Amino acid sequence: MIRWLGASTDVHDAYLLAEQREKLADELVQIATVDHLTQVLTRRAVIDRASAFLNAGAADQVAC
Repeated sequence: MIRWLGASTDVHDAYLLAEQREKLADELVQIATVDHLTQVLTRRAVIDRASAFLNAGAADQVAC
């Protein structure tokens, strides 16, 4: 006699929650890096991006 045993797990709610969490994280990054009124990068965002650019080995491409 052969018996089958299985389980079913509904992951739809977890998927929706993860999707919502990712959307909120993107929104927080936008709020933290772009000024709401002028729509330009904040000072911290400019410093972070410049540091990342220079640390990536692009320092020889920057004119002072």
